[in-house]
Amino acid sequence: MRKAYVFEIARAIGQVVACSPLAGTDDLTAHAILNPVAGGFIHRSQRRPLLKWLRSGIGCPEHLSSRFQVHITEYPGHACAIAREIAERVVAGSGRQIVISIGGDGTHAEVLSQFVGLPEEALRRLCAYRIPAGTGNDAADGATFHEAVGRLWDLDSYRMLPVVRITDAKGGRSYAFNIGSVGLDGYVSYVTNQLKSRLPGNMYTVLADLAALFYTGIVGVSHGRYRFELTTGGERMLEGRYVLALFGASGGRRYGGNKPILPGEENALVVATPSLMRRIAIKGAVFRGEHLRMPEVSAFRAKRLTMEYDGRAVIQLDGEAKWLSRDDFPLVFELVDSAVPVAQVDGALTNGNTLRGGDVRAADGFRGGRAASVGETHR
Repeated sequence: MRKAYVFEIARAIGQVVACSPLAGTDDLTAHAILNPVAGGFIHRSQRRPLLKWLRSGIGCPEHLSSRFQVHITEYPGHACAIAREIAERVVAGSGRQIVISIGGDGTHAEVLSQFVGLPEEALRRLCAYRIPAGTGNDAADGATFHEAVGRLWDLDSYRMLPVVRITDAKGGRSYAFNIGSVGLDGYVSYVTNQLKSRLPGNMYTVLADLAALFYTGIVGVSHGRYRFELTTGGERMLEGRYVLALFGASGGRRYGGNKPILPGEENALVVATPSLMRRIAIKGAVFRGEHLRMPEVSAFRAKRLTMEYDGRAVIQLDGEAKWLSRDDFPLVFELVDSAVPVAQVDGALTNGNTLRGGDVRAADGFRGGRAASVGETHR
């Protein structure tokens, strides 16, 4: 029953997108990639009203509404494989593709990571859109599932999003479309991901909060060296024991359930190892977006961060966490501008994380016409 329901949701969303202003009337295929086990997927009581609402808005000709494909992920990494195949079709010249990612931030990152580095000509025929259905939902194109879905009928332009590229000492590359970080919050993400499917309700959040408070005793903090290359030129070098190093795709970023971790223009920060009482104070300041004033926090506008570290730690990329060994360092975080095209409604804010970063282009650019210049939007 659940599988049939998610298929119908994805199918209805694909139909709506295929008939949106962004789609035009020619060689377009809309794809819906849906993760059926996303942590915050629609509750059973909402299924029939949601499907009725979606279907009521589908009033386009049959030859347009049939131009979509539904893909249900079946295992970790499956979204990557599906998106990679779509990207290969675009590069091969098989027509324009709109890819709707429906899931948590991890699913969105899997999908968008396959589009980074594609030729410019291919990116003009490819566009993505992210519908939040996870637990954090900090890297989506709407604050809620219903808000993001409600904009599908009006998609009429697209934004070239920046991305954070992370390269480890072995040459391995990964990407964050919101925030990448190493240290305390990576460990909290790791604990959260391990427990949220095993414990009832929100009980896992209690243990995650305890993990944050006692992180230094559980994991420990090693000596590190942090070199920030600033967007204004020059660099800053910090050395010592820092409990957190964080790099965002721009300033004005939120994560961890809408916490304003980068409230200003700065897109990178480190936090010196505080005492337990200071950790509690900093945590409260993060909820209010006031932590940049605290002496333990150093924040910068940076295009690159090189991080050397003398121990093991956890890295999180848009909420997906994994352990790193000492051999994985140094890590290099780099800002890549205008990396991935994401659909939007002209003039509508998606969430706090898209107020800064990336340039807006006209729908005509996706349809094959002239792309708008930075900051310019056309209907």
